[in-house]
Amino acid sequence: MLLNLETDYEINDEEKQILDEKINQTLSLHLENSALMNRLVMDSVTALTTSKARSEVLANQGFFQRFLGGITGKNNKIRSQIDNDLTKAQYASQQLIQKISELNVLTFDTITMVNNKLNTFVLETDEEINRIYKTLVKFFKQTRAEFIQLENRITTLERNMRLLHWQSTIEYQMYNGIEYHELQDIEKICCITNDFIQISEGKWSTSDLLLLKPILKELGMSDKTKVSYEYFIKSIIQRPILLEKLFEGIPQNNVSELSTWDIPILKGIEKSTELKLADKYIIDTITQQLELAQVSVDKNELQSQIVQNYMKSTIAMDLKQEITLFELIIELLLSLKVVSNYDNKVINDHAIIIHDENIIESGEDFKELEVEDARLKLQDYIQLGEEGGILNTRYSWQVIKVENDKCLLWSNTPVCVQSDGKHWSESSTREVLNEPENSQMMIPSFINYFSKEEKALMLLTEVETIISANLFEGHLKEYLEQDEQCQTVITKDLIFSLSLHELKTLVYDQNISYRKKENYLLRDVSIENEFDSRVSYVGNKINTVGYPLEFAFNPISWTYPAVYISNIKFPYGTGQEDDPYRMAE
Repeated sequence: MLLNLETDYEINDEEKQILDEKINQTLSLHLENSALMNRLVMDSVTALTTSKARSEVLANQGFFQRFLGGITGKNNKIRSQIDNDLTKAQYASQQLIQKISELNVLTFDTITMVNNKLNTFVLETDEEINRIYKTLVKFFKQTRAEFIQLENRITTLERNMRLLHWQSTIEYQMYNGIEYHELQDIEKICCITNDFIQISEGKWSTSDLLLLKPILKELGMSDKTKVSYEYFIKSIIQRPILLEKLFEGIPQNNVSELSTWDIPILKGIEKSTELKLADKYIIDTITQQLELAQVSVDKNELQSQIVQNYMKSTIAMDLKQEITLFELIIELLLSLKVVSNYDNKVINDHAIIIHDENIIESGEDFKELEVEDARLKLQDYIQLGEEGGILNTRYSWQVIKVENDKCLLWSNTPVCVQSDGKHWSESSTREVLNEPENSQMMIPSFINYFSKEEKALMLLTEVETIISANLFEGHLKEYLEQDEQCQTVITKDLIFSLSLHELKTLVYDQNISYRKKENYLLRDVSIENEFDSRVSYVGNKINTVGYPLEFAFNPISWTYPAVYISNIKFPYGTGQEDDPYRMAE
């Protein structure tokens, strides 16, 4: 089926050609990567149903940088031309959906989730967007119908045998000592969803998913029964034990690292949970003000309305819209799969490596060639530094910023520093990283782990560091900017810890994973008074630790340092994680 949106995109032929070429290259390189294909389709639908009025919200959330970066890869010239541009994103989106559909690589669960997304779409005042929305609804419904027709020709022998056994014994399955058929419907949904993802190990075919229909019937439910997102979220929040069942065996902390457009239903649950726990003060404050005005208020309804408005403002989703139980379980499965695979680079990193294009002259003709740029590029891996001894640690780094003839590396290997809580210019962390002598705390000097050739690459850099501020605490995605009232100090360093602002803009916003094996110190410190200070660090979220009298009861002992180096061609390696650039074999 042809996706004809009848839209004239205000981009020139050269820009169209660039995007078309990059889309074709992306598909040829990563057609087998179903997770990446599915994400590109979901992002394409998001872009196509975004009005200019809402595009700024998505831009601030890093959507265009991620989506268009996923298409253009590391080509900085092209990236600078199209980043944060709604029109170009929408043109690329239409082309992507059409090509992926023609190649028959869409999965049934992704088509279902797209249909769910479109069914809950909040109509815009922009009639053009509403027209596009209606066309997309028709296109994906037809695509799903064709997909099912094709699937019906596939033999049942291709189904997962473990899932078939589970289906045949579903009436004997138990949750909290109660057989499934005696559970409430919401309980059944949570149990079925988690069982399915655990038994299938996150890998399923359309035939496997269609097993859910007879399973629902066996448990006394109809797959066509409809339920609203709002009702499902309310039911889960009222019984937290069901949330535990839904996420059993799945890292729930990863939900906070993903965007609302990636996993809308789980982000709705997360927002509701936050309003009951960490953000309960918001509900309490509004309730108090209304009661002072002698207005009665139901806290549960207030919470529900806040979540409803949150989903509308972020992804134009109406939680009151209904979907079938079958569609709900499909969306939950795909969302939980995304959460499970968050740390898997094949899904989250821009795995698309497309080299810069050089135009070379050949007589009067110009020929475009793809050649590999020998210098370092964003997200390349480097090996610098080696610690001898029993562990023989080799230090791995990743490029997080490129500036003309230099680039910033961030370590993937932790360094023991044992902070004393002083601000950066006087801190033991700075001393351990830069001074050639062992620190006063008897921690070995990090700079001595580098060869003479490696040290020659390092560039002395002016570093601005917070020494007094209201330090941010919370999930990194919620950090917007530095405290305007902060006091800073400037130092010159070879090696330094990242500040929170650098971590957000150079790591998180570029879809580089900031989650590490160890909790680690940032550079930001706030000196509270003569005796007390607080230091920022990264754990499950951004936290601070207090240092009364330069001593912490639970000190953070690690940091992941950064260093600017000259942007050169390394003699060995390919820049991949398993074959980093390096100075020697």
